[in-house]
Amino acid sequence: KAQLGGKNLPTDKLLLFYGLYKQATIGPCNTPQPSLFNIEASAKWKAWNKLGGMAKEKARSDYLSTLSEHCPDWLSWEGLPSRPTPPPTPSREPAPST
Repeated sequence: KAQLGGKNLPTDKLLLFYGLYKQATIGPCNTPQPSLFNIEASAKWKAWNKLGGMAKEKARSDYLSTLSEHCPDWLSWEGLPSRPTPPPTPSREPAPST
């Protein structure tokens, strides 16, 4: 079992995270169903495929809600930025002439 914030997560929760992640980053399942003999790949495919046409934004929201439910202090983990760093603003000054 994998851990999240020091807590063991059961396989069904790990598969939920997997499906929501894939839905949020790619969208609806777009790969053929793997062989049932490939148990891990088949379970992952089912977790993603069952989300159907869920919108990416809804999947992101559900992922974060589920994460917060299982590990409420995840935002305070060391190494996570408190807010995203904005990209640098391009300079509006004219380029020096040569």
